[in-house]
Amino acid sequence: DPVFVEAARVFAQNALGAAEAFDGRLERTFWDAVSRSPSADERKMLRALYDRSLARFQQDPTAAREFLAAGEAPFPDSFDPPQLAAMTTVTRAVLNLHETITRN
Repeated sequence: DPVFVEAARVFAQNALGAAEAFDGRLERTFWDAVSRSPSADERKMLRALYDRSLARFQQDPTAAREFLAAGEAPFPDSFDPPQLAAMTTVTRAVLNLHETITRN
């Protein structure tokens, strides 16, 4: 769904702007989504997802730009496309957590 990818991208842009390091970005993402810090297991899984996604998008920057083009919100030039695409995969995962959807 392009709208969901777009929402995850804008969420990722906010996370990238909030901190320099991945752990700070992930902390911000979790607080914004579910009002708590991620567990050690969540950190580990999401860090692995980010690293795999970043490697894939760095190998194919065109795929990163195509992925980020979903939706109507303008794509800011100030972000590195592979880095933003990788963080978008992380924010998509957080937005898909049962906890995020149900708020229980």
